[in-house]
Amino acid sequence: MSNHPPSFVLTKLYRKKSESKGTTYFTGRLGGARIALLKSNDVSDDGGEIWNLMISEAPPKRDQDAGQRPQEPERRQPAAAGRDWQRPSADDDQIPF
Repeated sequence: MSNHPPSFVLTKLYRKKSESKGTTYFTGRLGGARIALLKSNDVSDDGGEIWNLMISEAPPKRDQDAGQRPQEPERRQPAAAGRDWQRPSADDDQIPF
């Protein structure tokens, strides 16, 4: 029996090569975020590679650029571990931003 819980694919990253320097990196999307996995110039104490996960706002997908209306995401209620869960109203917000 495995000591690890079940796993699942969160997103896909695609291997790319920089045209200017020829360095390998990985890129993909996670919802509205663009993800890039870049090799650091630093190395770990044991000499292993260090990779930095960078996240930025992603541009709209191409089908949205063509004027097509994006699909409405499915609305789900959060799992409530046996209790009633309700988002507090905006009036109760202690830190408004």
